Amino acid sequence: MTTLMRLSPMLAPVLPSASSAMALINGEPGALPMVVAHTGMRAGIIGVGLVLSGQRQGVVRTALVSSLAIEAFVLGWAAWMKSREPATPPIIPTVVQVVR
Repeated sequence: MTTLMRLSPMLAPVLPSASSAMALINGEPGALPMVVAHTGMRAGIIGVGLVLSGQRQGVVRTALVSSLAIEAFVLGWAAWMKSREPATPPIIPTVVQVVR
């Protein structure tokens, strides 16, 4: 099962880069380039917004720092969500187990 399929219902709609964050937290191969790509795309969106709002100086630096701050939050959120998951699924006795 992939990380994308294991996402918590709370995480998926709230954080667009949750899949790459969870993959990195879970130690999946190839996750770091996905996190870097999400961070870069987010920096691009932030940079466009800064330029459209009239800012002309330090746009690249501000966009990168802002994107890194958001990614740090996303990774922290993913780690927190993972720490809340039970290590093993709860054991639910079935009818066969109870009868024996």
